[in-house]
Amino acid sequence: MVRPIAVEPRGDYRLGLRYSDGAAGEIDLSPLAGQGVFAAWEDPACFAAVRLAEHGAIVWGDDLELCPAALYLQRTGKPLSAIMPDARAGPEPIAERVLNMPPKKPWRCPEQAGANSLEQDASGPAAPVALN
Repeated sequence: MVRPIAVEPRGDYRLGLRYSDGAAGEIDLSPLAGQGVFAAWEDPACFAAVRLAEHGAIVWGDDLELCPAALYLQRTGKPLSAIMPDARAGPEPIAERVLNMPPKKPWRCPEQAGANSLEQDASGPAAPVALN
């Protein structure tokens, strides 16, 4: 499975991402900003606290995460079968279904020191990885 290896917050609710297969680029999350749980991103420090969770999700704190596979499909334009050969997508792209899911509960960004590292594993933040 393709996994994210680096994430970097950028201006205007954009993320720089790099995946294990070498795919890299920027994702625009501005359509989510200010809506439901994503209202927390209105605080620039909250959006900047993005990190990779141990299980590979792109997270802010412990309660807000985005599916890295959906973002990969959105960024690359590849079909779901490119990363999950046995899966079947519905009539709309899987990335749009995931990104357009309604929020389940309001959420506030916790204050986190050092949560802005590009990589993280069980031992804590790793050295930053450049997203050229």
